[in-house]
Amino acid sequence: MTIGNALFSELNIASFSRQQSGISDLQDRISAGVNDPRASADPMRAARLSVARERQDELDRYEGNLEQVSNRLDHADTVLSGANTISQRLYEIALNAANDTVSPDAREALRLEVLELREGLIDLANARDGTGSALFSGLRGVATPFAEDAAGRVEYHGDGMVGTLRVSASRQMATGLSGAEVFMGVDPGTGSGRDVFSLIDDLAVSLKDGTANLPDLFSAEGAMRLSLSPGRIPAQWSIALAGPGGSATISAELSADTPGAMVDAINARMADTGISAVLSPDGQSFDLSAAGVIVVSEVNGPQELPTDEIVARAVALDDSAQPAGPETALIPERLRQSAQVDAMAAIADHFADMRARIGALGQVADIQSRAVEAQQVMLKTAVSGLEDLDIAAAITELQQRLLTQQASQQSFIKIAQQSLFDYLR
Repeated sequence: MTIGNALFSELNIASFSRQQSGISDLQDRISAGVNDPRASADPMRAARLSVARERQDELDRYEGNLEQVSNRLDHADTVLSGANTISQRLYEIALNAANDTVSPDAREALRLEVLELREGLIDLANARDGTGSALFSGLRGVATPFAEDAAGRVEYHGDGMVGTLRVSASRQMATGLSGAEVFMGVDPGTGSGRDVFSLIDDLAVSLKDGTANLPDLFSAEGAMRLSLSPGRIPAQWSIALAGPGGSATISAELSADTPGAMVDAINARMADTGISAVLSPDGQSFDLSAAGVIVVSEVNGPQELPTDEIVARAVALDDSAQPAGPETALIPERLRQSAQVDAMAAIADHFADMRARIGALGQVADIQSRAVEAQQVMLKTAVSGLEDLDIAAAITELQQRLLTQQASQQSFIKIAQQSLFDYLR
């Protein structure tokens, strides 16, 4: 088959164009230092590169999450450091107040300081992270999780949940601690959790003029009348009774409508104490009787009662069951000076434990961050191996293509210049 000069020229020019395009593309890749990104150039390499890049994106997300975790933990650690400092000062105040030589003016100064420290602790409890989110609100996202109610008690409006972020394919990390466990779950040695703010309220009340001088026990020969102050909502009460038969701690669930529950509880332990009880004529107090001395102490009411209320009063009775002297107010067990020292020590230990937990989470976040960084380095190396061009091999290929192009062009020029007479020779 023969072809004309015009078609021959057109075919060769198209071939030269393809050669030049390939050379230009190779020159561009040599300049950029990358392989041909098209999947058609190397399907296997393109597939491996796609997987590696997806993994890089995933690690980038984990890195960003770990930064958020670390930032919130750093803020929480700062808050708990401040809370720990406040708790240490409260413990010092409780120790100072336990000294009987402290003057009333000095006790008042300590009380005012306690109230200021309480306000500072509320501010810390409502602290926010760098994004403006409350650190201890849980998942509800409440802007001010700790606020005072109408009675001046601090209430928690968050929840007991803790936010988490994914930091690896199989792990999620907590971004902090629950506000409920940090500020609302201190055990002052009574076996039941209380919030730090009510414990501080107790300390402030115990420093009021006259409160510290109240007795924590009352004794009478033969008979006495004991008055408690239960509220409308049933709650647990306890008292320590000592009589001619021995001693016992009496507990009962009381309310203003069911005062007789304590009478039943006292009579149930009569064999242990030698003390019997009946409901007083007023229907609210208890008349205790025994063949000897009766001692009442360690009165404990519910935490919900206002701490500045006198929750127990006692008076000796004569033979006709009439008051034989003035009524005596008893300081609640939780307001005793020794109880305050123990409570403030418990708060200090609690915040130290919370800070240790935050520190442990921070260490885990650091370890995970280093693991992610190591994986990122390995992936970067793998991607580089897939993307980076072998410059030496590419230059050799470029030289071969240029040589081929030059030879083709010279052959075309020589053939195109020949005429019919050249073939007839």
